Amino acid sequence: MASDAWKGLIFSLMAGVRTRRLWRSWARFRRTCGSSWKWIWTLCRGASLYLAVGDFGRATQTLNRVENYYLLRRSPPPAALEVQHAWLLYNTGDETLLYPVLQRLDARADLTSGQRGQVETIWANWAVKRAEADLNGGHLAEGVQLLQAASQNYPDNLTVRRAVAGRMRRLVAQRTR
Repeated sequence: MASDAWKGLIFSLMAGVRTRRLWRSWARFRRTCGSSWKWIWTLCRGASLYLAVGDFGRATQTLNRVENYYLLRRSPPPAALEVQHAWLLYNTGDETLLYPVLQRLDARADLTSGQRGQVETIWANWAVKRAEADLNGGHLAEGVQLLQAASQNYPDNLTVRRAVAGRMRRLVAQRTR
């Protein structure tokens, strides 16, 4: 019964229903979980909720609390949690922290195929974003190298293919002027 209510709360928040009553319910539920595994599960779900509604500050705080929990116990966090953390860091543009998280995820052998696909999507999107920043900032060699590496590593990724095609189109247009 309680899990059905919890699922209803999650789906309501993710659907964009953000009333004060729902947020108070979320806070009340968090307080009742204590410091058990339910607490960790609740925080992970809470981070997902904050991320879904665009509250990156609270999502970051929540994920940091969960990661500290695992750090203090000297055990690796679950793969799903690290993937979620990588998405958060990508969405907030924190490249300094994103890179080591992606490297840790690449080294993990326990990722599902879906999680592995998400990690590849984050890598590919980050490479394109970084390459565009380099190219627009006048660092042509670095931007082109990054796009070339991304197209070699992720040949089936549409984001990478579009970025390479778009850059080629712009280069051809510049040369024909």
